[in-house]
Amino acid sequence: MLSICSRGGGAVAAGEEQRAPYAPLSPYPRPQQLGAAIDALILNQLKVDERTRLDIAQQSYNAGDFRAALEQSNAIYRENPRRLENLLLLGAVYFQLREFDMCIAKNEEAIAIQPNFPESFNNMANAWREKGDIDRAIQCYEHAIQLRPTFADAFSNLANAYTRKGNLIKASTCCHQALALNPRLVDAYCNLGDVLKAQGSYRDRAAYLCNKKDYSSSAENGNKGCSLKEYEERAVFLATNPSKLQALTNRLKAVRMTCPLFDTSRWVRNLERAYLRMWHLYCSGSRPQHFKVVEDDTQFPFDG
Repeated sequence: MLSICSRGGGAVAAGEEQRAPYAPLSPYPRPQQLGAAIDALILNQLKVDERTRLDIAQQSYNAGDFRAALEQSNAIYRENPRRLENLLLLGAVYFQLREFDMCIAKNEEAIAIQPNFPESFNNMANAWREKGDIDRAIQCYEHAIQLRPTFADAFSNLANAYTRKGNLIKASTCCHQALALNPRLVDAYCNLGDVLKAQGSYRDRAAYLCNKKDYSSSAENGNKGCSLKEYEERAVFLATNPSKLQALTNRLKAVRMTCPLFDTSRWVRNLERAYLRMWHLYCSGSRPQHFKVVEDDTQFPFDG
């Protein structure tokens, strides 16, 4: 996970004694404020203040319009190349555009100004990881954690790096540390699921994916079950409410797309097979029981 602001949100953990000497980015500017800012920018680009440009750049980033974010962020950079918030955002934008060398360069500029800047070390590590230099990525993640021991995202990212390196014990430890710091960190559940898959612990992996699914959806969805009976009841509910099943499937697809190492469509299809299998057991009058999902649609006569 990337950090695009120096304080707040899921990007960094609490620790007020480490408050940075610069103001955080506004994560969600009010629509009327953003609209007015954009109008002002169109009418008179020379008089738009730095703060407004930064808000627009971040809002563009949040909306996935990385080119627009880059345009605004570069305009700020030309006027003030030492603004830490903007350097952090620039690095994140370049990462999303897969320009990893530029991502590293902007974070290095930020670190030259503020050496104790854990977010920049975390983001720079992400770029090194994607470039294939896992050892250097691990060094950067570990330094980010040294600077902020409560940096849950850095622990989760470090777990991902250790998984790629094949060190599953350290990867698992980092995942658990991330979840101890932030039990609702979806990426940590995802990474731990991948670790358990690599270890062959499929039952444990399913449990963590259920937790991950629960935290990535709203509470009223009732996606999490704790017993075979509850899972059966959930399967019956979804089988008799196709629109609810489709909505759940769409949410899972959207969330799983955040994990590029995971076969999203196959995982979602196997989840559908599992629910159909539970529905078949229910219709046959059988008691709830453990079963293995087989990737063979002829085994599920109630499909559709």
